[in-house]
Amino acid sequence: MSKPDQPPIPPIILSLIQTALGPKPRFMPVVGEGMAPTLRHGDFVAVIPVSGFRCDALYVLDLAGEAGVYRCSSNFKGGVDAYKDNPRLGRYTLTRAEFEDAAIGQVLATCNIQDRTLMRGGAA
Repeated sequence: MSKPDQPPIPPIILSLIQTALGPKPRFMPVVGEGMAPTLRHGDFVAVIPVSGFRCDALYVLDLAGEAGVYRCSSNFKGGVDAYKDNPRLGRYTLTRAEFEDAAIGQVLATCNIQDRTLMRGGAA
């Protein structure tokens, strides 16, 4: 919604933004402390679907039957290393095919919740 003193965004510009962003992002909650301190339990990520590894970034992967956020990077041996920011957790080394099977999407944006008590329901 535009402010009264600002003109509305022209439809062509909105169309270009949507084209540039590609598929509509899906918002997913972060579960657990595996990505702490970058992401904490209860934060959110905006995820866009991908069919394979694009670049070093955060991805949502389904590993061991559970979807989670992982920091992924090319290991320059043709595979992908996937790991959590929490150093107490392990690292996965995946082939490109394994990565494609596990990939749900790439993280487009993160939303760090500063005060969970302000959210609906007052979740702590």
